[in-house]
Amino acid sequence: MAADLEGMRGSQVEIIYPATVDGMIAAFMAARVVGEPEDIVMEPYTPGSRPKVQASRSVIIAVGAEAAREAERRLRGSAKLLVVSKRGEDIKGHAGGGLTYSSSLSAWLKARGHPVMAAASIVSVAWSLSRSLEEYRRLMAEAGMDPLEDYWIAETVALNLLSVVESCRQEGLKWYPRLMAMDTVEPVKAVFEDALLASLRAQADYEARRLAEEADRRASTLCGSLRAVRLEADWDLGVSIAKIMRESMGRDVVVAFRARCSGSSYVVLATSRSLGGLSVGSGYVVESFEGSWVIAYSGGEGLERIYRSLVSAACSGRG
Repeated sequence: MAADLEGMRGSQVEIIYPATVDGMIAAFMAARVVGEPEDIVMEPYTPGSRPKVQASRSVIIAVGAEAAREAERRLRGSAKLLVVSKRGEDIKGHAGGGLTYSSSLSAWLKARGHPVMAAASIVSVAWSLSRSLEEYRRLMAEAGMDPLEDYWIAETVALNLLSVVESCRQEGLKWYPRLMAMDTVEPVKAVFEDALLASLRAQADYEARRLAEEADRRASTLCGSLRAVRLEADWDLGVSIAKIMRESMGRDVVVAFRARCSGSSYVVLATSRSLGGLSVGSGYVVESFEGSWVIAYSGGEGLERIYRSLVSAACSGRG
């Protein structure tokens, strides 16, 4: 993979990636190897929606199954397609061994990867559960960091980049992968010291805590202790709301969320129990870690079906 990317230097490159922390980090890693970041077309897309592909580019780097399928449909002539996948995805022979796209790419790139940023990508979807995951622990050790004591570093990177997603800053979703890919930039330092990210993080934290308190008041208590709620808000804060309710309020939660700013629709399940194998039906994009932290994107349709499926799964075996 590293050799393939190195061979693309000087080409007209487009990187298609989900508008998530993991997607942004994977895009930065690929862009840093391919060449001049300012010449690369960055094309983020909302998970569950149809990615945009510029068929005129000579090289397309597709991050994930959704991007790969759309790129294959639009590929023309001698254009080349490189796919970044992850564990559980089987994309025409591309087997991603990592828990996230970024951790897959970091492993493929070897010395040109970035283990701390890859660890942050895992934290961005598994949060405190990350500390018990072997892959996160290995990545932090590769960077010379303690997986437990230095967890806050990976978490801060994840939270700061998440604020770009939560605020629906479309230009930011393109700019930050490009910024981090510049040869003169140290990515972790750049994310820590960026004034806009700090401001967005503060705004997102305030709004998420306010909405989490509202959600806890409105939520129904099901099967003994599970808190379940449907929410809609201007910012894309469903993940943070579920995280706060689970970690700060000590609640197992299911949050069905619609973000007005991005049109994103998804359900987050955060529970202290491992649910093992979990199915919400075909046609949905699902992030799952040990079955106890799940994000299922509906693409605007089927949100209620996913909500009911995850509530049923979370309630199974409860009193």
